[in-house]
Amino acid sequence: MRSYQLHRIFLGLTLLADLAVLGGSLPLAWWIRFDSGWLAFVPPAPPIGPYAAKLPYAVIAWLLVMNYAGLYRRQSFVVGRGGTGALIASAVVATGLVFALGFVYRGFSYSRLILALMGVQNIVLLRVARGLLTRAQVALRRRGVGVVRLAILGDGDEAKAVAASLARHPGYGFRLAGFIGPRRAGLSPHLGSADRLEEIVMRTRVDEVLLAPRPSVSRAAVMGWAARCQRAGVECRMLADVFGFLTTRLQLEELFGMPIMSVTPSPLASRGNRLLKRALDLAITVPALVVLSPLLGLIALAVKLDSPGPVLYRQERVGRGGMPFPMLKFRSMRADAERHTGPVWAKAGDPRRTRTGAFLRRTSLDELPQLLNVVTGEMSLVGPRPERPHFVKEFARRVPRYGERHAVFPGITGWSQANGLRGDTPVEERTKYDLYYVENWSLWLDIRIIFRTGLEVFHHQEAY
Repeated sequence: MRSYQLHRIFLGLTLLADLAVLGGSLPLAWWIRFDSGWLAFVPPAPPIGPYAAKLPYAVIAWLLVMNYAGLYRRQSFVVGRGGTGALIASAVVATGLVFALGFVYRGFSYSRLILALMGVQNIVLLRVARGLLTRAQVALRRRGVGVVRLAILGDGDEAKAVAASLARHPGYGFRLAGFIGPRRAGLSPHLGSADRLEEIVMRTRVDEVLLAPRPSVSRAAVMGWAARCQRAGVECRMLADVFGFLTTRLQLEELFGMPIMSVTPSPLASRGNRLLKRALDLAITVPALVVLSPLLGLIALAVKLDSPGPVLYRQERVGRGGMPFPMLKFRSMRADAERHTGPVWAKAGDPRRTRTGAFLRRTSLDELPQLLNVVTGEMSLVGPRPERPHFVKEFARRVPRYGERHAVFPGITGWSQANGLRGDTPVEERTKYDLYYVENWSLWLDIRIIFRTGLEVFHHQEAY
């Protein structure tokens, strides 16, 4: 089954599920309001007929708004995302439209509570239904059903990074058909050189070509490959940093009749957004410290009994604006772990770990004291992970734009960690994810990262 066929099937199933949820919202809201006994009201209940008569209009309004929000585009299905943010935004707009229609229509006085209940129910049930369909879609893709056959045009570190991401996330629906370009060690299977692009596309029947050339490749060559893909009738994508922009927020404007690209600043350059982020940090961190205090006490006791030395380990890290600060962790290694080696990365089977420390690092429980760093304002719950000054100097020399990570407060978790890039993964790839976060921050993105980290933390294999 080809990818577009699987998309059509799941688009149809999604529409059916949405219709079932939207159509069933009225009887459920009616039961909650008048028959469940959960909400007090003065009988008798109004007739349901006028509501049922207008329900088709409400369903149409919801579907139109959701379509406008992009919830039925192919991109919503390719990577297996449920579109929760767009769904909530659609619910607010659609419920507002339904309220407005009920206000304008004077033939019957509609209960605003019924309309509000329908809106809340739709958010929850639509998300659940789409989540179940996403799980089914991911399961099929993991078995090779309806996958996108992707060829990577490139022969450098960029092409290797894309291939590694494809291997880590098979449920997203992409399968590597091979590499186009010069034959290089470690890039297999090799499909042929770029000057045979059209022939390769026709012969291998790939669905898409991803352009991931080396930075030294000219823009003219990249645009030429894109044009040839178009002539061959295959979809072409390219890495966001092909032209040196990486993930920068760009806006297309018009000046004197000419198209102009403008670079917008990070959302966290706004003081208001920084205050919102700080409010979210404190709203979660302070209650979490209270609830987790018994667990923190047990971990501290286990660390103390397991080996001599302090319970907490204070390690200098680089924070916002390049300023150093002492990051807190539960000690997971011997007290003299770096006396003879200096700053080094932890590795699999590291002999410096204690027995308790091995468990704490595997489950990330050693990071819990950093909640105190969040309370004191040295860190945030979400942001690029802070590194030690020794490594920051090294990375800044060889990774373009690495220093831009320090435009925001470092985090206990981040966009790269939520996407499975933890431990000893390439710093170049982690930096791309971190810069995406800096340039595309939103409160909703922070909430997504927190939830995804909770799901990811017990499954990663790179925490040593």
